[in-house]
Amino acid sequence: MSSFRKWFIQRFSPLQQLLILGGAVRLLSVIFSKGFGWHDDHFLIIESSQSWVDGYDYNDWLPSPDAPDRQPQGHSLFYPGIHYFIFLFMKWIGFNDPQVKMTFIRLLHALWSMLIITYGYRIAENYGGKKAAWYAGIFLALFWFMPFVSVRNLVEFVLLPPVFIAIYLLQTQKRGWRDFLFAGLWLGIAFSIRFQTAFLVIGIGIALLIARTSFKNILSFAFTFLVMVFLTQGVVDMIIWKRLFAEFMGYVQYNFDNATAYGHDVWHMYLDLILGLLIPPLSILLFAGYFVAWKRTALIFWPVFIYLAFHTYFPNKQERFVLSIVPLLLVSGTVGMFMIYERYKQYVPRRLFVISRAFVVGLNLILLPLLSVSYSKRH
Repeated sequence: MSSFRKWFIQRFSPLQQLLILGGAVRLLSVIFSKGFGWHDDHFLIIESSQSWVDGYDYNDWLPSPDAPDRQPQGHSLFYPGIHYFIFLFMKWIGFNDPQVKMTFIRLLHALWSMLIITYGYRIAENYGGKKAAWYAGIFLALFWFMPFVSVRNLVEFVLLPPVFIAIYLLQTQKRGWRDFLFAGLWLGIAFSIRFQTAFLVIGIGIALLIARTSFKNILSFAFTFLVMVFLTQGVVDMIIWKRLFAEFMGYVQYNFDNATAYGHDVWHMYLDLILGLLIPPLSILLFAGYFVAWKRTALIFWPVFIYLAFHTYFPNKQERFVLSIVPLLLVSGTVGMFMIYERYKQYVPRRLFVISRAFVVGLNLILLPLLSVSYSKRH
């Protein structure tokens, strides 16, 4: 085992090691973690898109001659639309077994999630060096819930790879106007997957303004973001509903009308979830690190802060909403965690550090395999 470990470390770079480890566990989830995790990742994505292939409208989302008064319900059709074309192609080549189709869908999402590991590592390396990057990559690859959510059709998580890519492009020291152009495009895709990405975009915009980014670059960023949103939302809604941004306006109106119709919990619900999800005492250190590194990681700090502040204020509180910021928090929190460690390591008994690490790693090693291969909810 020690010789294999030595060969593995010598043969592959740190990032390649993380991708192999993260990919291996995600492959187990692709094969064994069937079913769905929440109501929305199945009934709003899979059932709707498959029903369109089968010639009917499962959720009554689309205009119909039988329902002339039907209005947009506020769902972005971009992400379900991608699944519609995937399922349409599967029908054309003769793949009709739901389990086969969903295994393929889980595989696509597992591959998509590998971008989080790749760009999370690179972002952490730029902010905090190789050691912080390695730990951030380990968290993104092997934290107990990451493989499970990586293979789900959950828009709260699927939006993250474009966000990570955009932050990496804006973070590079030699960034030019092309980086801002492509960052805007990627964030436009993320917004079209889930409308609440707007709060992350606002936070990134605040970070760019605080950094006194040139007007030309901010204009490039905003222009391509709006172009992508127009193409993926405005044009699609014009074709379907004969008016621009019909679904987005329906989404805003629906949330105002139903602000208290779903989860309505205490204001600190999301803070409690984050601290529990990331396993204390590590979660406490990561959250403290997020604040300590706020200047250095401004492109992460402000999006997470704006997103968390709004959802803390807004009455509708659901656990899955927090998944849109947890991986970002893992990266910035890890960078800040090492800043705290270097500053105060002489004051912390090593025994306390060893015990805390053993507890976190041990609990993670129990939860990771259990959740990664779990057959969740069934339909």
